[in-house]
Amino acid sequence: MFLVTYITRAHSSGFENRSNNVFNTFEEAVAHIQTDWYDNFCDLNNYPDDWDEEDFGYPMPKREDFSLEAINKIRSKKFWSGEIFALHSNSCCLVPDELRLEELKN
Repeated sequence: MFLVTYITRAHSSGFENRSNNVFNTFEEAVAHIQTDWYDNFCDLNNYPDDWDEEDFGYPMPKREDFSLEAINKIRSKKFWSGEIFALHSNSCCLVPDELRLEELKN
């Protein structure tokens, strides 16, 4: 089983809000990330219109950046800690949006 956690942080206070979803397979988790999560991420933040590349230091992520191949590549890193996406905002001095993927032990 796989746990997908999406963490949003308020720019002013850093207060966290977490959303957790559990999936039976890795493929189901990735399908959720590419569709429901990505759409929600864009809608909540008014992206790509309000994406600030200068602040994040990174272009707006594309849906393809969360494909099965892309996430497998992230997971294959030696010291991977479950973080799929977490760009730091220099203006807010925090990570406003973080996406994590963890395999749950039965």
